[in-house]
Amino acid sequence: MEDQNLESLILFHKALSDGTRLRIVNLLMEGACCVTEMARALGISQSRVSQHLNILRHAGMVRVTREGTSRRYSLDTDRFPPELFECVRRAREGSPLLLGDIKRLRG
Repeated sequence: MEDQNLESLILFHKALSDGTRLRIVNLLMEGACCVTEMARALGISQSRVSQHLNILRHAGMVRVTREGTSRRYSLDTDRFPPELFECVRRAREGSPLLLGDIKRLRG
């Protein structure tokens, strides 16, 4: 494994070691979201969501696109294959918290 790949994998796992970031990735697995949608679904402030998104962006897990005046965040599956995110999907199956986040996102 190349050192760059190893470093990316380490950043990936460090980023997921925080519960809030894991919950954000769980939401982004459903598709692109804006900070407002994620804050509502998670029941936390927009500034807190933004702080965690910055960490996820630094790890290369999340990309941002502009749509008019808003920004939409999505998983960067070019850098990290979808299989790596499978651990989050599996955690979701047994977690009322993660499933509840998805329900609130869908509104």
